[in-house]
This record gives sequence, structure tokens and C-alpha cells, in this order.
Amino acid sequence: MVQFKKEEQDKDKFRDTLATIDEKGKRVWVYAKKPKGRLTTYRNIHGIILMIFLFGGPFLKINGQPLLLLNFLERKIVILGVQFWPQDVHLFYFSSL
Repeated sequence: MVQFKKEEQDKDKFRDTLATIDEKGKRVWVYAKKPKGRLTTYRNIHGIILMIFLFGGPFLKINGQPLLLLNFLERKIVILGVQFWPQDVHLFYFSSL
């Protein structure tokens, strides 16, 4: 019985200290690891492709319309050369289902 109480005390001992402070009271710095691996590489490549599409889309033309244009001041959206207006929001909703 006594041994069980000692195990409980040892188990709760971690609450008496902070993980980022050593025994001398100095701060122990925590550094994030740089993620690496196959999925991280795919994510980075995918992000670069999306950024190229986002920033290059307004300069590419399809039938005289830009590939991608988000003009919120004039309430006009052009995606893949097709022009949409605010009343066409339901088309985006139904296409995402």
C-alpha cells in the first residue's frame, strides 16, 4: 500500500517543475523542427503551383477575358474566361456539392 502512494507521488511530481526551465532556473529554449519528407515536398510544390496560378492568372487571356480575375470593387469574378456576377453565387454553391 505504501509503495502505491509513492508511485502516485512520483507520477504527479512532473507538476512541480516547468519543462522549459532547468534546475538552475535558466530557460531551456524549445526549437521547432523543420518538417521534411515526401508529403511536405508535395505540399510545397502544390503551394508554388497555386501561387503561380493566383499571380499569373490575371495576365493570361482566354477569349479576351483573363484566366482568373477577382475584382471585388466592380463585383466581377472571371474564372477560366467565364464571367460571373454576385447573383451567380448559387452556381458556385451547387458546383461544390
